[in-house]
Formats: sequence, C-alpha cells, structure tokens
Amino acid sequence: MSAKIYGPNGTELEIGALNKAASVELYHSNGSPVYPVAPVGKYGMRIEIIPTNLTINNVQWTIFNPVGNATIVGLDRIQLQSGFIGTTAASISYFRFEKFSAATTFTGGIVSPAAKFKITYPVSNIICNQLPAGLTPPTPAPVFEQYFHEHAVRNSTSLSDTVGIEIAGGGAEDELLYLEPGTGLAITADSALVLGAVLVGSVYWHEYAI
Repeated sequence: MSAKIYGPNGTELEIGALNKAASVELYHSNGSPVYPVAPVGKYGMRIEIIPTNLTINNVQWTIFNPVGNATIVGLDRIQLQSGFIGTTAASISYFRFEKFSAATTFTGGIVSPAAKFKITYPVSNIICNQLPAGLTPPTPAPVFEQYFHEHAVRNSTSLSDTVGIEIAGGGAEDELLYLEPGTGLAITADSALVLGAVLVGSVYWHEYAI
C-alpha cells in the first residue's frame, strides 16, 4: 500500500498556509484507491419478496450500480424478516444472495428510488428492482459470482425469523461488500419455492466518489 500526500490546491507535498494541513490518499499496490474515502452519502432501500414464480434460479430482487456511474457502493447491512402466508408445507424455501456483473441490470420489475439518509445528499443513481414473477435478465447475460449468503424461509404460518446480515463488521472498510459500476447484488430462488414464502426488509449502503 502506498500514500500520496497533497495540499489544498492539489500540489503534492504542499502544506496549507493557514490551516497547516495536508491530505492523504491511500492506494493498493496495483494503483487502485483504498475505499472508503469520505462518502458522498448514505442510502437505503426496501426489500419486498413475495414470489409468484416458484421455480429455482429466478431472480426476485436486484440492486445495481450502472456502468459509467461516478460512485462506488459499499453495502453496510441487510436487515430481513421472513415469514409465510400460504398453506403450511413440511419444507423450506431457500434464497441465495449473489453478486453479478453486467452491462445493464435486470428489467421487468418495479424500480424504486433510493431513500437518502440526509436531505442534502445527492440523488443516488443506484437501481433497485423487484418483481414477484421474477425479473428478466439483461443481454448479454450477467456473470454471477459464488453466492455469499443463503436464507431459509420455513413454509409454516406459525414460524418467522428476523436476521441482520452485518456485512461491515465493526465498520471496517475492507469488510464492506462493494458494488463497482457494472456490478450488482441479486436475491435469487435457490430451491423450488412454496407459494406464500415472504422475505421483506431493507438494505443500507454508503456511496463514494470514484
């Protein structure tokens, strides 16, 4: 890791005449900056999954950082509540959380704007999309990475669970799940689902200027 020191007007190694201060940017050995620098804002979005498409591998919900966007997303936390509103079955519905890369995001669903945690934050360009019947994948097809979390919904009206997926343990920047421009996170059916499985909650993130 290397450090670059610069003054208020961008000149390297210059110390401010009044505040006697300089700033430091940290870089990985490959030249890419170490995130997070000061975030441009904090945002949130709801997750509401009540599938009508019950087949395995259908994508129910996505968050996507568009190609060419000027910010990188650092996902902090996903808070979920699972339940069941159908006919009780002796089985479990599974959902997997997986990162993907694509030229464009999934389509066909309900696109919702991100909620700003402070009114002065800029509007987020991040796209959140969800559809009970399953979203339509883009062309060319997205490339999925190995999923990092699987969530189980017990198919019983007498059972429910609340879980928080703490992505950034202790707020350490190296533990954030980053969505660079052209990447996203999908919640996908990892089994044949039972009608009535419910997964609702929220996702929270910071955005950093690239």
